[in-house]
Amino acid sequence: MGAEFNFIALLLVPFTSVLVRYRVGYYAPTSLWGVSKRVYRILGIKGFTHGMAPTIWLGIVLPLFWIHRMPPKIYISASPGVLGFSLTYALIYTLVYYTFVLVTVYRAITTIHELDSWKPQEAFHALFTAHERRRPWAIYQIPGLIPALVLNICINIFVLRLVQDTFIFPRTLPRELEFIEELTRTIIKVLLAMLCTVILAPLEVITTRLAIQRNYGTREGQQETEPSETVEPLDTEKNAVGASPNLLPPDAVVRLRNEDEPYLGLLDCLRKTVEEEGWPALYRGWFITFLGTFVV
Repeated sequence: MGAEFNFIALLLVPFTSVLVRYRVGYYAPTSLWGVSKRVYRILGIKGFTHGMAPTIWLGIVLPLFWIHRMPPKIYISASPGVLGFSLTYALIYTLVYYTFVLVTVYRAITTIHELDSWKPQEAFHALFTAHERRRPWAIYQIPGLIPALVLNICINIFVLRLVQDTFIFPRTLPRELEFIEELTRTIIKVLLAMLCTVILAPLEVITTRLAIQRNYGTREGQQETEPSETVEPLDTEKNAVGASPNLLPPDAVVRLRNEDEPYLGLLDCLRKTVEEEGWPALYRGWFITFLGTFVV
């Protein structure tokens, strides 16, 4: 199962790279297709392979977590998988493993550094701050990231899956249903998925944005750096809060929000996204979220 998942995830790396850029883009992105065209125009085919190396790495570690289980997602999603998982397993899997994978892949996609797969140490330094390299657990202390992931899991298990398994398609139902009854239950399932998407789509956008926000740590109020390391915004394409979308540099795929004014948590990310970019920014890629909720 792990090998099959890794193969499919590799095939979907171009899709994942576009979706992540679309969701984190500050002001400029107009659509998934628009981001795709910009990636190709600026970076060429190579731009769609960003995130490939850490996804390949999944093939080594993945079987340790899925021995007799179906992998939860077919791509590196901002929603941790819960299909076939108990709450305990889903939380352990997310906290121990998936959070690190999510952060690594999403940063590899949005970085402007040329990451060499044969030079993992250089790539590691490009993706993680000195504070995160010294204290790997700092990745789990990114404000709001873990709460967003845990909230996502709880909604999927205690709302979406519980309602489906208890009321819509309980196990006590006969295997063969009348056409009208099956159609009715399927329509109800679609409506439930749409309702959950209203909450989960913004949650996925927020999770994506928090995942690429690096943790510099603090030392007496100052950002922690190595002697030779300067603190710069996260490989952003000349980003600035409040900048006009017309000022997007010609060599940038998307503009990322300035890390000098970081999100302080889940609710702060929600508030600032709405205030600075409008509520539609929270629903970028909503249809992908809907498809994911429908198959939970």
